[in-house]
Amino acid sequence: MEAWDNLFLDYIKTMTFRFSTSVQNFADRVRDRHGVYQWHPIHSLYDPTVFIGLYHEGDWSRFIWHIGSKLAFWCGGDILRLKEKSFWQFLVKRTKADHVCENEVEQKALKEMGIEARIHPILFFDPVEKYPLSFKPSKNPHVWMTSHTGREEEYGVRLIEEIANEVPEITFHIFGSGIQEKIGNIRYYGWIPTEKMDEIIKLFHCGFRGNEFDGCPHTVSKAMLLGQYSISRIKYPYVDSYETKEELVKLLKDLKNKIKPNLEGRKYWFSVLSEYPWS
Repeated sequence: MEAWDNLFLDYIKTMTFRFSTSVQNFADRVRDRHGVYQWHPIHSLYDPTVFIGLYHEGDWSRFIWHIGSKLAFWCGGDILRLKEKSFWQFLVKRTKADHVCENEVEQKALKEMGIEARIHPILFFDPVEKYPLSFKPSKNPHVWMTSHTGREEEYGVRLIEEIANEVPEITFHIFGSGIQEKIGNIRYYGWIPTEKMDEIIKLFHCGFRGNEFDGCPHTVSKAMLLGQYSISRIKYPYVDSYETKEELVKLLKDLKNKIKPNLEGRKYWFSVLSEYPWS
């Protein structure tokens, strides 16, 4: 068994996990791989517990009535939902717990609700070794991103469609949205299995994330592990960020000048993704 797996299993000997139903697919993958001890509403009430994702009344109520020590890991969309529920805000912020989020944008939103949270970039349950250094420079870079059908504006797909002709040397690869087709220098994949996408992106040069409010995405973390150069609307260490369309175009045009892999960024993210906020 890999050293990483031993480290993770040491954690879960004394820690219980409760995944929101809103991240159920993710939870299933983690449990299948690691045998995570799942929180039970009766038997686990006194166990130290990590609550991953707090999206709705079921999540909030279980978090509040849990008696043992607890850590809330906020995923992004759950923060926006809590902002709309003043009654649940009142209860959650008065519940003694350690709160963790993934970036300064989330941290600020939680603080506005009276919840103090520390930052840990992302929960990354796959072994980091699964994403080897694979960056090779190119004068015709390939940029990849993910999206969801019906949420193209939110994820930055519409922005990329708007500026794609300004960077004709770049091919954009969009996973999870649209049908399988290629229009100009944009290729749409629709939904494909994560394992297949992970193999495809190893050939690329940059992971792009256009969300203005977001948890730290795998688009950023996987790209950094592969030695690529991520671009994100939200700021992260060793990741290029932008505020305007013009700044984004400038960053994209500069990709062809990246002649070496992003080794410093990879080293940082390799270390961060090997740690957990409940350690």
